[in-house]
Amino acid sequence: EAARQTSADASSPEAGPESGSPAADAGVDAAAPDAGNAPSYCTSETPSSAPSGAGFAVTTTHYDLYAETSEPLAIELARLLEASSGAFTAWFERPPPAGRSRVKLYKDTNAWKAGLAADGISAPPEAGGTYIPATKTAYLFVQGNPYYTRVLVLHEATHQYHFLTRVAAGSPPFWYGEGHAEYLARHDWDGSCVRLGVIPIMSWEDIPAAAKAEGSVDYGAIVGGQSQGTRADAWAMFRYLDTGSKKAAFKAYRDAMDANKSPSFDALVVPASSLGASIGAWLPSAQEPMHPVFTEWTHVGPGAVDVDTPGVFSVEIGRAHV
Repeated sequence: EAARQTSADASSPEAGPESGSPAADAGVDAAAPDAGNAPSYCTSETPSSAPSGAGFAVTTTHYDLYAETSEPLAIELARLLEASSGAFTAWFERPPPAGRSRVKLYKDTNAWKAGLAADGISAPPEAGGTYIPATKTAYLFVQGNPYYTRVLVLHEATHQYHFLTRVAAGSPPFWYGEGHAEYLARHDWDGSCVRLGVIPIMSWEDIPAAAKAEGSVDYGAIVGGQSQGTRADAWAMFRYLDTGSKKAAFKAYRDAMDANKSPSFDALVVPASSLGASIGAWLPSAQEPMHPVFTEWTHVGPGAVDVDTPGVFSVEIGRAHV
């Protein structure tokens, strides 16, 4: 069972084809420096939508989404999931699960707990979402700002795709399971195309800053199981290893982990005890470049944000890291 922290306490616990193939010349980030690491995946699908319970039931080719939001937002989130299906297929190197994957987004924490209870599940403490392998369903609730709601949707959908297509047995170590979800959930999204595994211009839940603030981290103890580590640690490990010189070696390690082969991280990738120095030196270059002022500022891509601040007009969207 994988749970995700709420946005209130996140520090502790492009127009194109819908086929799922990368759209190298389309999307918000097609020309971004790391576009080769995170290509755009697009959808032109118009989901079907109907009132259901306290929200809407939205159906796409690969997803059944129940969302207690406005209908336009429910449809947008379903499109985000559908576009992300192509990105998940590429990352996990497995076709989408048979049938449609179920995602349930509730309006608040009480509705979320009630929804889980209706399915015979106790809500995990201090979490904004969870994926339950027994029901093959992702459960979450609306967060304090629009971008983080989308992050949480993709976080739980990552767990879902991972468990349904790759995990051979049991549950992965915390750092490994959460590393997938924290890394891939940071995304660009322009309403048609998505890129997963990016560093946003700005976000209210700034996980690179959280990782940097931790200072020295014993990654050897985390990999060895003597320490659980934090979600920020997990994000930093995945981002560093997937975008650096150890990308191929880390990919081989992930393949072996998902196949339940108990691989040696030190032998396949790099001595884990050495990661503290290398990630510590790298983190300052992997920070979000700006800080948000309003929670309504929503990252779109490296050159764009959406802003919804009624009654307020501003041309300064944040301040640079110093």
